[in-house]
Amino acid sequence: MSMWIPPPDKWFKLNVDASIDEKKRLVGLGMVIRDSKGEIMAAAGKRTEFYGDVELAKVEAIRFGVQIATESGLVPMIIESDSMNAVMLVKGKTSSIKEIYWVISDIQMLISQKANFDVCYIPRIYNSATHNMTKIATGY
Repeated sequence: MSMWIPPPDKWFKLNVDASIDEKKRLVGLGMVIRDSKGEIMAAAGKRTEFYGDVELAKVEAIRFGVQIATESGLVPMIIESDSMNAVMLVKGKTSSIKEIYWVISDIQMLISQKANFDVCYIPRIYNSATHNMTKIATGY
């Protein structure tokens, strides 16, 4: 059985995900922030329009979570996503010339304003609470 692994003491962990309903052209964004004891500090879901780009939806989920976390002062933080492409884009390991670039730039600016951020890939099995938030946001 897989389980969520807490962040180090005095850190927070932000788990993000996006769920897509292509028929309805909707994306559900979800985020959960926990402290080092595993207690939920914030959780939210948001519905937005799907523009046909899964990668953009996954990066939007990261931005959604980072905005809430930074506005709430829940830093330092480890950000986890089950999208390797989104993680690599945000970390600057790969690049994109698509409109997704502006979302990535926004995330990088938000992160750079606060010290001690890390962005990591995790398998979906470790991200189930956040995945469930995305389903609620899309109305499943």
